[in-house]
Amino acid sequence: MPIVRTFTPIVVGASHMHYRTFLIYNVIGGTLWGCGVTTLGYFLGQIAFVKSNIELILIGIVVVSVIPIAIELLRGRRRAHRG
Repeated sequence: MPIVRTFTPIVVGASHMHYRTFLIYNVIGGTLWGCGVTTLGYFLGQIAFVKSNIELILIGIVVVSVIPIAIELLRGRRRAHRG
């Protein structure tokens, strides 16, 4: 989740976590994420359905990722209209 990894350092700094602790967790998390996504991509790439429909799958992932943002924007507009 790119958004979480973007704001985590800000939250960690605001909560006064020790830098060394944050660094250890950040390196472990980044390594697991990088290796995990690469391994998952390798194995999913071996599936014929995924190979032949990768564009549609990626579009679906983007659409599903944008839905929560759209919902929150609509809720915010409704609240602003009411209040």
